Parts: sequence; structure tokens; C-alpha cells
Amino acid sequence: MEQRSAVDDRLFPAALDLARQKGLINSDRMPDAEHSYSTKSSFVLRDDDSEMIARVPLRAVRRLADQRQTLLVSILTEMEDNLGPSPSKDAQRSYLRKQSKEKRAVVWAISSGRRLPQGEPFTRRKLLITLLLLLLGVIPGLVYGVFQLYRANMYAQNFTGLVARWRRAGSPLPFEDLFALTRS
Repeated sequence: MEQRSAVDDRLFPAALDLARQKGLINSDRMPDAEHSYSTKSSFVLRDDDSEMIARVPLRAVRRLADQRQTLLVSILTEMEDNLGPSPSKDAQRSYLRKQSKEKRAVVWAISSGRRLPQGEPFTRRKLLITLLLLLLGVIPGLVYGVFQLYRANMYAQNFTGLVARWRRAGSPLPFEDLFALTRS
């Protein structure tokens, strides 16, 4: 029998996200955080009847959890800059309600284990690299530029999909203890 360890509150949403990305979860059986657990090399997602739904590599789950944590911490840092240190839960919720729908959708996705868009938009840095490559050689610059524009377009489509899923879910705010998770 596998040795159960305590479920890290950051790992379950990341494992859920990773399992959804890999197509391992179908809508009729949803994993339960209380029955899911991590082993030395994997994270096991189980439903409320303790039946295994999926097993995902722990290293990939931790990497995804770190990415999600970094994104959430950047949002929290911005919140603290505007509200001051240790804002009340009401102040946090009020602040989130005033944010853009994209930012609220990202916070919702982090808190509920929903899939986050991978990648990043076309930035000035990528534009500069494209221009430098164009100066060095037309073909490498064109290949790099087209590839980066394609990736940025895919990111924008995935981000639009995230906002649409958030709206279909009723535009919920994240669960109450989301912000406490980042402090530990």
C-alpha cells in the first residue's frame, strides 16, 4: 500500500490542472482534495469514494504549483501596494471585484485548479529579438517572429477561453482562504 503524506494545499489545484491538461479527468468523476495525496514520485487524485482517478508526476505538479504561486504572489503584491499590509478579507474581496475580468479569472483559475493559459503575450523583448535576428539574417528573424506571433495568438485564445469559462461558472470570486495559502 502506498504511504500517504499530507496534501499540500498548493499541490492539489496544480495536480488537478495538470490532469485536465493531459485529459485524465472526465466530468462525471471529480477528484476530492481530502482523498487525494502525494507519494514520493507522483500525486494521486481520488474521488470522494477513494477510487483513483489519475496519477500525475509529482515533479511536474510541483513545477506547475510554483508557477501558479508566483503568479498569485505577484497579484497579492500589487494588492498590498494598493491596500497596505495585511488587508482584511472584505478589503481583499472588494479589491478583486474592482479588477479587470482577466485578472479575476486568473485568480479564480488558480484557486479552483482550472487550467491557466501557458506562455505569454508578444512582448517588447520578443520584438527586439525579432528585429535583431532580422538584421543578422532575414530567414532566422522571420522564422522567430512568425513563431512568436503564433505562440502569442495561441496564448490570447487560451486566455479568452479562460475568461469565458470563468463567466460560465458565474464569475465567482476565489475561495476564502486563497490568500492565506500564499503566506505559508
